[in-house]
Amino acid sequence: MKENFKILKTMHLFLVAGLAMAYFLIGDLESMNFLEYKEIAASNFIYIVVPIIAIILGNYLYKDQLKNVDKRLKLAEKIGTYQTASLIRLATIEGAAFFILLYNTEFILIGMLLILYLLFLKPSEQKMKLDFEKFEN
Repeated sequence: MKENFKILKTMHLFLVAGLAMAYFLIGDLESMNFLEYKEIAASNFIYIVVPIIAIILGNYLYKDQLKNVDKRLKLAEKIGTYQTASLIRLATIEGAAFFILLYNTEFILIGMLLILYLLFLKPSEQKMKLDFEKFEN
């Protein structure tokens, strides 16, 4: 089981590092323009809605995957489902961050917050146990 977590943790690390590197290289962070206040036009509203939807959808899909696992399985047998659910959630949020980076760098601060959120979603055996316990009742 520890080997499976090493793989998942490594994937998480590379996902976050790659996204951070893309923001550093493409995002023009040196200018600090992303900290300036800008009025949000109605046409730019999508750049705020997409990350919110990505977080909600990612968490929903994650929980849905965990709910559908056979409760009679041992924890070690559930790790495949946990890996799949975690990767779905991480990829959904990563997609929203790349959407912001590639289509409107004025909202790069929101993308950076998504990267920070991804850091907090680091998979662990303890989190897996807690998440499966939530859905066993």
